[in-house]
Amino acid sequence: MSAPSRAILDLTGRLVIVLGAHGTLGAELVRRFESAGAVAVGADLREAPGILGCDVTDESSVSHLFDTAETYGDITDVVHAVGISSVSRVKELDLSEVRKLLEINLLSCFITAKVVASRLSAGGTVLLSLRTQHAMVPPAGPPTARRRPAS
Repeated sequence: MSAPSRAILDLTGRLVIVLGAHGTLGAELVRRFESAGAVAVGADLREAPGILGCDVTDESSVSHLFDTAETYGDITDVVHAVGISSVSRVKELDLSEVRKLLEINLLSCFITAKVVASRLSAGGTVLLSLRTQHAMVPPAGPPTARRRPAS
């Protein structure tokens, strides 16, 4: 008789906001949090079934998202999995694109941290900010290994 199956991590009772829920990483995080028993509130710029709309570059939009999420209980965890990339030569990159990159990749982290800090619960709230470039820009060519010449 085999042992009963159980989750490696039990997150029952936790309320997690995942920003960037339309992305590959964000969508998987929502799924994993929910499978571990947490209530996961996914958010992204584009609202969709199961995903709330939120412009992470706008403090009032992020605050509104937190207001909505708090209707489910106390927010215990926030994952900022938002990011974009641009592959261009500097001389070809328009300044408006640089501003967009900075707003989404840098300023949105600060805005999220500010909103989290203003709403810390008595038990504390965990904020995790992460990126993965390879979700948007695959590595150039196959991975290779270098070998040392035989001595």
